[in-house]
Amino acid sequence: MLYITLASLIAPLLIWLVFLIKFPTKNKVFPRSTNATTTVTINKKFVTLLGLAVMVAMIVFKSIITYFSLSSRNTLSILGSNLIWGAIMLAIMVSLTFNTTSRSTTMKTQTRIGGAILVVILILVGFGEAHSSLSVKPVAKSIKSEKIDSNSAPTFKKKELLRLLYRLKQLKTE
Repeated sequence: MLYITLASLIAPLLIWLVFLIKFPTKNKVFPRSTNATTTVTINKKFVTLLGLAVMVAMIVFKSIITYFSLSSRNTLSILGSNLIWGAIMLAIMVSLTFNTTSRSTTMKTQTRIGGAILVVILILVGFGEAHSSLSVKPVAKSIKSEKIDSNSAPTFKKKELLRLLYRLKQLKTE
């Protein structure tokens, strides 16, 4: 359960780390001014604590979901989960640091990098789904199998099991 939870939150962690980096502006002599109406300044400590609080909330929420729904551990479902949680994290970080003067010069760069992380994951999920539907599922459907309805699980008594093993030995010798 811990493996699924932590592996599903790699993209939100990367996006949070992107928002901790203050990227330089292109023009260092005359940096672009912003037309923000508010003068709220957000320092690195606030972004760190905000991201930490969001990550802890996501870990708790994802743990509860994983505990009750027992989600799949295959790579495609973990990538899909990263895509969803990463989009939520990007939306939270952008909305909470949007109207600030101290972060506005790097906001576009941070949003682009976070969006690029999500686009890469989206492409991987798209290729994975295409591969699954075009090659894996048709092969699995082509295998013939019989389903037997049963009201109880099969159980073997010790004597029956020994008898079956004895028959198997006889069949091998023939």
